[in-house]
Amino acid sequence: MSSSANRQTKPRPLADLSGTILLAGAGKMGSAMLEGWLALGLAPEMIAVIEPQPSREIAALRERGLRLNPSRAAVGDVAAAVIAVKPQTADEAMPVLAPFVDGATVVVSIMAGRTLRFLARSLPGAAIVRAMPNTPAAIGRGMTVAVANARVSAAQRALRSRARASCCIARRSTPQPCGRT
Repeated sequence: MSSSANRQTKPRPLADLSGTILLAGAGKMGSAMLEGWLALGLAPEMIAVIEPQPSREIAALRERGLRLNPSRAAVGDVAAAVIAVKPQTADEAMPVLAPFVDGATVVVSIMAGRTLRFLARSLPGAAIVRAMPNTPAAIGRGMTVAVANARVSAAQRALRSRARASCCIARRSTPQPCGRT
C-alpha cells in the first residue's frame, strides 16, 4: 500500500478540533504528546506552546503555524491546556499559564507530585484532569490513569480522551478520600 493511501486511511480524531490546544512544557513527554497530536491530524496552527527553552524541532514547527510562546491575545479560545512542566517549576509556570485558562478550558496536568488541590488553587474555577502517563506514551504505547475534578464536563472528558489517544490507553479513576488528589 502506498504511503499516500496510508495517510488517507489513518484515523485523524483531532482533525476537526475547534479551539487551541495549549501545551505548557515541551520536554520529553510534552514533545511526545505534541508529535502524537500532529500525527492524529491536529493542524499546527491549532497548537500554542509555552516553552522557555524550545528544542530546534519545536521551534521549526513555527514555520507550519505553531504558536511558540505567544501572548494571550494571539491564542484565542483555548479548548485544552496541557501542563507538562517539571513539578519543581510549577510555582513559576502556573502564573504564566493562568491567563490562558477560562471556564471553557479543560486543564490536563501530567506533572508528578502535584495534586488536584494544588492545581485548583493555581487555576481557580478550572476544569482539571490530573493524568499520569508512563514512558511508553512517547511511542504511542503507554498507559495513563486520569482523575478529574467535579468541574470537568462530559464534552471536556471527550476532548481529553481524543487528545490522549495520541500516546496511550487510558483508565479513569475517581479521587480517593486520602486527600492527596
